[in-house]
Amino acid sequence: MLDFGLVKELAGAAQTAALTQSGTSGTPAFMSPEQVRGEEVDARTDIYGLGCLAYFVLTGTVLFNKPSAMAMALAHLDEQPEPPSARSELPVPESFERVVMACLEKKPENRPQSVVELRAMLDNCVDVAPWTDADANQWWALHRPEPARKAS
Repeated sequence: MLDFGLVKELAGAAQTAALTQSGTSGTPAFMSPEQVRGEEVDARTDIYGLGCLAYFVLTGTVLFNKPSAMAMALAHLDEQPEPPSARSELPVPESFERVVMACLEKKPENRPQSVVELRAMLDNCVDVAPWTDADANQWWALHRPEPARKAS
């Protein structure tokens, strides 16, 4: 299983809650509902985490921006995510948004069942333009974290 907590924010509102906590088996910002419940995990758990990561890349925000790790974990259990297009300043292709939202289904049986299935879904995204350096620069201009300030 992957730990997308290795993809850490350098600064931001969800900084602490988004990071892997000592003694836990996952990063609250990227934990699947089955991880939160302490159930058995499989590849579909990683697909959920990948959906969380894709959501962050599309919006510049974690899926559930909560003040604590516990609140964030509970949101993965109970709250329906807002579509990325509702949070992004940039256009989100409809077909790609459908794939991301499928990855974020609460029940593992409703998510893509394997990376092979996920790849096929991504291959069927026809309205996605190539990502250019200009696109990346625009995204970073909108979402680059402020440098951490040292306490004096």
